[in-house]
Amino acid sequence: MEREKKAIEISKQRLDEAYEVDIEDFNRLPCNLKNRKFDIIIFADILEHLYDPFSVLSLYQSLLKPDGEIIISLPNVVIWDVRLKFLFGAFNYTDTGTCDRTHIRFFTLSSMRRLIKAARLKIIKEDFNPGIVRPFVPFIKRFMKGKANLESLQNPRAILDNPLYKQYIKYFLPLEKIICRIRKELFAFQFVFVAQK
Repeated sequence: MEREKKAIEISKQRLDEAYEVDIEDFNRLPCNLKNRKFDIIIFADILEHLYDPFSVLSLYQSLLKPDGEIIISLPNVVIWDVRLKFLFGAFNYTDTGTCDRTHIRFFTLSSMRRLIKAARLKIIKEDFNPGIVRPFVPFIKRFMKGKANLESLQNPRAILDNPLYKQYIKYFLPLEKIICRIRKELFAFQFVFVAQK
């Protein structure tokens, strides 16, 4: 389900089914969805864009099979770089990331857990994506654009295929994960939960 027409068009090329629906308006879901049960429902970086994420989590549980799972990912608003900015009195919305200008709700690890538990879901697995290096991505992209030719700028995989990124994945990411494990609330960019009814 998606609200953006362009995303729906792309989804229909890759998926068996895609629907243009406002996720917060459960009553307007197509009947062929309301009458089905799913093994997995994924809320990947969705709930922070909603006015009432609690109601959405609560309502969509009815679409789960008895042993079904809900996968939820949410950004951590108190990651180290945002805390540092707050300390110096800065709160600036950005095009992407934790302070994305389209975010309506902001979550910490403890408020994420409370939301999921309040929706009467049981967390069965919890993981994170590290965020020590992530705040530097805009600078890295600018550096890459300065070194790139016009053709490579059109390639959405430009960063993933970059030799420096491959070095990061091989050498620094494992260290970043170890550091994040010690202080998740401070260094994790995003938390991912698997929950059941």
